[in-house]
Amino acid sequence: MVIGWVFALAATVLNSVAGLLESDATRHLTRDRWLVTRPRYLGGLAVDGLGWATTVVALRYLPIFVVQAILGGAIALTAIGARVVYGSALRRVDRLACAACVVGLVLVAGSAGPDRPAGPSSAAELALGAAAIVLVVALVAAWQADAAWPLALVAGLGFGGSSVAVRAVHLSAGESLVGLLGAPPLYLVILFGVVGLVAYSRALESASLARVTAILLVTEVTVPGLAGIVLLGDSVRPGWWAAMSAGLVLAVAGVVVLGLTFFQGWYGGEMVYSYGAGVAPTGQGTGHLWPVLSGERAEHQLQLGQPAASAQLLLGMARFASGVDLIPEQNWELPDLAASPFGTDPTVASIGFRNGGPAGSAAPLTWSAAQFVRLVAGLRAGKPVETPGIVSDRYVAHPPPALASLSVTTPGDLTAVSSSPVTVTGTADPGARVDVLAVNTDSGTSTAPVTTTASSSGSFSVDAPITPGTTVLAIAATTAAGATALVKRSVVWDFVPGTVLLDVTDPDLDDNGPGNYAYPTSDNFHAGAFDVQRFQVIDSGTDVVFRLQTRDLSPTFGSPLGAQLLDVYVHDPAAAPADTSTAASFPQRNYAVAAPAAWSRLIEVQGFGQRYVDAHGTTIGTVAISANQLSRFITVRVPKATLGTPGPGWAFTVVLTGQDGFSPDQARGFTPTPGEFSFGVCATASADPHCTFDPAAVPKAVDVLVPAGVTQADELDYTVHAPVTIAGIVIP
Repeated sequence: MVIGWVFALAATVLNSVAGLLESDATRHLTRDRWLVTRPRYLGGLAVDGLGWATTVVALRYLPIFVVQAILGGAIALTAIGARVVYGSALRRVDRLACAACVVGLVLVAGSAGPDRPAGPSSAAELALGAAAIVLVVALVAAWQADAAWPLALVAGLGFGGSSVAVRAVHLSAGESLVGLLGAPPLYLVILFGVVGLVAYSRALESASLARVTAILLVTEVTVPGLAGIVLLGDSVRPGWWAAMSAGLVLAVAGVVVLGLTFFQGWYGGEMVYSYGAGVAPTGQGTGHLWPVLSGERAEHQLQLGQPAASAQLLLGMARFASGVDLIPEQNWELPDLAASPFGTDPTVASIGFRNGGPAGSAAPLTWSAAQFVRLVAGLRAGKPVETPGIVSDRYVAHPPPALASLSVTTPGDLTAVSSSPVTVTGTADPGARVDVLAVNTDSGTSTAPVTTTASSSGSFSVDAPITPGTTVLAIAATTAAGATALVKRSVVWDFVPGTVLLDVTDPDLDDNGPGNYAYPTSDNFHAGAFDVQRFQVIDSGTDVVFRLQTRDLSPTFGSPLGAQLLDVYVHDPAAAPADTSTAASFPQRNYAVAAPAAWSRLIEVQGFGQRYVDAHGTTIGTVAISANQLSRFITVRVPKATLGTPGPGWAFTVVLTGQDGFSPDQARGFTPTPGEFSFGVCATASADPHCTFDPAAVPKAVDVLVPAGVTQADELDYTVHAPVTIAGIVIP
């Protein structure tokens, strides 16, 4: 009997692993790739085969009701596996359910009778054969109905019937190979197993692993065990019927709770996806559950012809809502967490969370609401409603066109141009029509497409008009036979029309403050990100446009202007002295503006915010900000109505440093030597007075513009000047 226990427990582990593999495979179904071609599904089948083989051995030594009860414990292992694979949480009810399974299995195992029953009667074998035929008919009906729970029920009966047949073979054939081949139940083992496998795979395509596994395991645990007692004579230890019954009830209850509570949760749908990105600036932590992503998966299932599964996820989204159908951005999937007492450190405090309720993010999220409404419309229509007809016709209703030949020589991708039009050259199939459409991604506009025909040698050249900004050139070739090809090129024409009032350059490689500053060590900070190269002031009519070019302007922290913090202090010579200031944007910046350049307007821009204030700190409006990685220009548009019209005598004090949204002054801090997210006062430790200076007192100015006769190294030298005073650049 010990041997039977070992093999039964091994089968439990293998069945759990197989279920996770097969479920994961069904998550990535597409119309053009069948489930049976998925490597993980095939791996799950292989593990299933090993689990079945160990079950066969276990059934030789143990009654069916004991083996099936042990196999039912696979749901507890699956719960633990799902925690690892899907990030699911084990709540208190889940732990209690696992305990119920264990206690129930112990009671069932202890109730097994010691006597091995005789071989099955002819009537028992006929009953098994009839059951197999009925089950095949039930499978056909459930398959046509595409309903998950009947398929799961058939799967449970199929796998359970296979166990009954295996037990019957052991009892009738004994050790004889001839007897084994002559035992009718042997062939029923295969039939029952195929029915179970087909029904289980089909059920997983229509519903979650939780619902399918719960129904399947309850059926497997109860029905075959009773059949073994009635048909095959499996015995219960005298006086243990009550214990055996109680054990079955506990085991089945644990299975149901784990299936319907743990995997699905109270919201009644499959576990929704979670973003795993950590929280800035450390990257630690994980995201929570996003109901909107359940909606996207539901539309995928609707596209696959699985409306029942899609409707199940719709119900899950609805149950995630709070208030009057307000679906949040993220939901709390962990156990309830009470609110922290007032005064708790904000970095570790809880605002109070309820399992299944909002996780403290946007609530409601319009994206979630829109996804919900769109899914409802799709279920009513029987297909996703936002399927562009032209795309569906091209790739679904008809086979995709053949691929034509197309190579673009000029312009190069991600290049800067200085005028319009842009000449597009390349080669295509001789005689092919070549169309070029220019789309300005900054303004969302496009110019009229231009067309040419490839020569007999295949070469082509066509001028495509563009507008200032970043333009994507979509170059398409179409042959007479209908073959197509597409190549894209991105170019930037960073041109601002208007009168240039000021245009100054700044030396390269002086992005080190007074000469000793060093960049943070994180790879988010690219060389040249804080190196000013050029500064312009342009009168464009109704606006004044400020343009600052850096040596590198790579997107950082998800923003085109994520690393930099630019301050432009504007001196208007006509401003009243009482309405000017020489103070920096924040006291923590540790510098002042030179008195001759006392400012009346401050424009501070970064990728995550802006300040446009007067000398009294009053906000006087907003500015338009853009940044272009290709031209490396930061462009700021300020209305003349609030700034005035710059002219001779106006001055601009320009300071570039790093932004840090977690800092009180929004500027990145300093440490003695560079940290992952802090500037270094010096690159390495040194006894130089510049390096031993208090990092909290150095000027937060990595690069500045200086007038003629002034050097940046001297102007920003905090060991010489107290305070550091930064001069302005004057319009002559």
